[in-house]
Amino acid sequence: MRDVTIRKAKDMAIEYFRKTYQRPHYSSAKSLLPSFMYIASIIENDRRTQWDMERSYGVSSATIRKWYKDISDVLDIKIISGKEIRFVRNGA
Repeated sequence: MRDVTIRKAKDMAIEYFRKTYQRPHYSSAKSLLPSFMYIASIIENDRRTQWDMERSYGVSSATIRKWYKDISDVLDIKIISGKEIRFVRNGA
Protein backbone atom coordinates (compact mmCIF):
# COMPACT_ATOMS: atom_id res chain seq x y z
CA MET A 1 0.00 0.00 0.00
CA ARG A 2 1.09 3.52 -0.69
CA ASP A 3 2.27 5.78 2.14
CA VAL A 4 -0.66 8.14 1.60
CA THR A 5 -3.07 5.24 2.18
CA ILE A 6 -1.33 4.26 5.40
CA ARG A 7 -1.38 7.87 6.64
CA LYS A 8 -5.10 8.15 5.83
CA ALA A 9 -5.81 4.95 7.79
CA LYS A 10 -3.82 6.32 10.75
CA ASP A 11 -5.66 9.65 10.67
CA MET A 12 -9.03 7.88 10.53
CA ALA A 13 -8.04 5.63 13.45
CA ILE A 14 -7.08 8.64 15.57
CA GLU A 15 -10.35 10.42 14.76
CA TYR A 16 -12.38 7.24 15.39
CA PHE A 17 -10.83 6.61 18.80
CA ARG A 18 -11.25 10.27 19.80
CA LYS A 19 -14.94 9.97 19.08
CA THR A 20 -15.38 6.58 20.75
CA TYR A 21 -12.90 6.65 23.64
CA GLN A 22 -15.66 6.27 26.23
CA ARG A 23 -17.15 3.29 24.42
CA PRO A 24 -15.57 -0.05 25.25
CA HIS A 25 -13.96 -1.74 22.26
CA TYR A 26 -14.19 -5.46 22.68
CA SER A 27 -11.93 -6.05 19.76
CA SER A 28 -8.21 -5.75 19.45
CA ALA A 29 -6.42 -3.46 17.03
CA LYS A 30 -5.88 -6.58 14.95
CA SER A 31 -9.60 -6.55 14.14
CA LEU A 32 -9.87 -2.81 13.53
CA LEU A 33 -6.70 -2.19 11.50
CA PRO A 34 -7.82 -4.05 8.36
CA SER A 35 -11.03 -2.03 8.27
CA PHE A 36 -9.19 1.29 8.52
CA MET A 37 -6.82 0.12 5.78
CA TYR A 38 -9.71 -1.06 3.59
CA ILE A 39 -11.55 2.28 3.85
CA ALA A 40 -8.33 4.26 3.31
CA SER A 41 -7.52 2.18 0.22
CA ILE A 42 -10.87 3.17 -1.31
CA ILE A 43 -10.54 6.85 -0.41
CA GLU A 44 -6.97 7.11 -1.69
CA ASN A 45 -7.69 5.13 -4.88
CA ASP A 46 -5.26 2.41 -3.78
CA ARG A 47 -8.08 -0.12 -3.90
CA ARG A 48 -7.76 -3.40 -2.01
CA THR A 49 -10.58 -5.87 -1.45
CA GLN A 50 -11.84 -7.13 1.89
CA TRP A 51 -10.39 -10.50 0.93
CA ASP A 52 -6.98 -8.90 0.33
CA MET A 53 -7.21 -7.51 3.87
CA GLU A 54 -8.37 -10.89 5.18
CA ARG A 55 -5.31 -12.60 3.72
CA SER A 56 -2.90 -9.87 4.79
CA TYR A 57 -4.11 -9.47 8.38
CA GLY A 58 -5.59 -12.87 9.16
CA VAL A 59 -8.97 -11.37 10.08
CA SER A 60 -12.20 -12.66 8.52
CA SER A 61 -13.95 -10.55 5.92
CA ALA A 62 -17.07 -10.67 8.14
CA THR A 63 -15.10 -8.94 10.91
CA ILE A 64 -13.79 -6.37 8.43
CA ARG A 65 -17.37 -5.66 7.25
CA LYS A 66 -18.59 -5.28 10.85
CA TRP A 67 -15.91 -2.72 11.72
CA TYR A 68 -16.12 -1.04 8.30
CA LYS A 69 -19.80 -0.27 9.03
CA ASP A 70 -19.06 1.01 12.53
CA ILE A 71 -16.11 3.13 11.44
CA SER A 72 -17.98 4.66 8.50
CA ASP A 73 -20.97 5.46 10.75
CA VAL A 74 -18.83 7.05 13.48
CA LEU A 75 -16.74 9.08 11.03
CA ASP A 76 -19.74 9.95 8.84
CA ILE A 77 -18.13 8.48 5.74
CA LYS A 78 -20.09 7.11 2.81
CA ILE A 79 -18.48 5.12 0.07
CA ILE A 80 -20.54 5.32 -3.10
CA SER A 81 -19.91 2.59 -5.59
CA GLY A 82 -20.88 2.47 -9.19
CA LYS A 83 -18.64 2.89 -12.15
CA GLU A 84 -16.15 4.51 -9.86
CA ILE A 85 -15.69 4.59 -6.13
CA ARG A 86 -15.44 7.97 -4.49
CA PHE A 87 -15.27 9.41 -1.01
CA VAL A 88 -18.02 11.67 0.26
CA ARG A 89 -18.06 13.25 3.71
CA ASN A 90 -21.55 14.32 4.76
CA GLY A 91 -21.92 18.05 5.15
CA ALA A 92 -18.80 18.76 3.13
